[in-house]
Amino acid sequence: MTDTDAVVGEYLYREAPPEWEDAVRHAAALLSSHWPKTPSRGVADAVGTVALLLYVLARSAGTTPAEVPAERLVDELDGPADIEGEPYALREALHQGLVEQGHTERTHPLRQLLARLSQREPLPQPDIPLDLTGGLTRWPSTLSDTARWTHAVLDGARQPGTV
Repeated sequence: MTDTDAVVGEYLYREAPPEWEDAVRHAAALLSSHWPKTPSRGVADAVGTVALLLYVLARSAGTTPAEVPAERLVDELDGPADIEGEPYALREALHQGLVEQGHTERTHPLRQLLARLSQREPLPQPDIPLDLTGGLTRWPSTLSDTARWTHAVLDGARQPGTV
């Protein structure tokens, strides 16, 4: 099994619709040329983030993940962030898109993936003055990290049309 196969295999959920597999495979294809030699948890999380975005955008537009324009992906990844740098617009768009596609149960694997990517852990020492933490009270979410990385990759690699 190739590294790409291992990452893709991690996201092939039995309960997900067939279009989800297309989104996962396309996300891996978009990002695989930029992966480090040894895949990391961050690489897999980036594939999950882009797959969710491709799935939601394609389903809402009635297209396939491969037909989602690169500019649209980059724009969504570069959306507004809150005061702590969290991509709240992206998180909300993904959540709303999943709900619109009928994935309303919290136990659905795509909803669980978004919840895992959005989770934030508290800093270990909450009694540190906020000016020493830059105002942060929690670690950044995985979604925040992957959105920044994938935005840089896709924005640097995009050409007119689709990615």
